[in-house]
Amino acid sequence: MRGASNESLARAEEALAGVTVTEELGTELFSIARLLDSNGALRRALTDPARSTASRTGLVQQLFSGKVSSQAQEILTAAVSGRWVSSRDLGDALEQLSVEADVAHADGRRKLDEIEDELFRLDRVVAAERALSDKLSDRTIPVGLRQELIHGLLQGKADAVTMRLV
Repeated sequence: MRGASNESLARAEEALAGVTVTEELGTELFSIARLLDSNGALRRALTDPARSTASRTGLVQQLFSGKVSSQAQEILTAAVSGRWVSSRDLGDALEQLSVEADVAHADGRRKLDEIEDELFRLDRVVAAERALSDKLSDRTIPVGLRQELIHGLLQGKADAVTMRLV
């Protein structure tokens, strides 16, 4: 991200630092990021510099109130209050914020070292198993199937935060 997008991300990160991070927050932020990635009209409406900040934040209130937590809504409101060099930067920022929320949640539970170990072990397994690595990196295989493969590998063996991050 460049210029104004970086500044907007920093303000959204400040909003994240100011809320109580729950287990669901990272998932909510990631879901919003996916929604924006798949809905260009909404993404443009929330990043259009010709629209007033009040209009953009009002749209967030109208669309997300009661559907996401107050913490997710507060972070999204802070994000759409900023300026974005590219409309896609907003989705990218929310994805990054979802990771930061998951990490903060794990840290609050004193599980950060465990998450780090699980991610490292998975990396080693994937690096050692060529067929697994090939399947996970094969873009002709739908993302959902690759996610199911990882989910099957980690189910019951990894923390929920590790599962979401992977």
